[in-house]
Amino acid sequence: GVKIVSMDGSYKPEERRAILRSFKDHQIQAIAAPKLLDEGIDVPHADLAIITGKSNSRRQLIQRLGRVVRRKEDNGMGRIIILISKDTTEDPDINDNEAFYEVFEGADIEINRIEIDNDDDCDELRSYLEEWGI
Repeated sequence: GVKIVSMDGSYKPEERRAILRSFKDHQIQAIAAPKLLDEGIDVPHADLAIITGKSNSRRQLIQRLGRVVRRKEDNGMGRIIILISKDTTEDPDINDNEAFYEVFEGADIEINRIEIDNDDDCDELRSYLEEWGI
């Protein structure tokens, strides 16, 4: 299994530092932190972000991406998965798609779009995650 810890804005700074230190030291493998990691926290050793939902602003999305799209000590690549509800206001193909996709221009990242409409599509996402050892 994966050892995961949640963290939110109610945590005291010393509690946050302890969790981030445990993450860096590989004592925990994942942190669930809604909006807390948007800006102001440096986690260069993070190599995967799973973002649930489109950001409301370009700046917010860039901050979120910045948590993992940084040069790694081992020259590894950061990975980002953005889960978006298709055919809703979160769907960048319906609502402000150009601004959403512009954020990725010029970045040294691979973009894979997996649309999940049924259980068979979940298999495609599972395979993608397994390729990365997740």
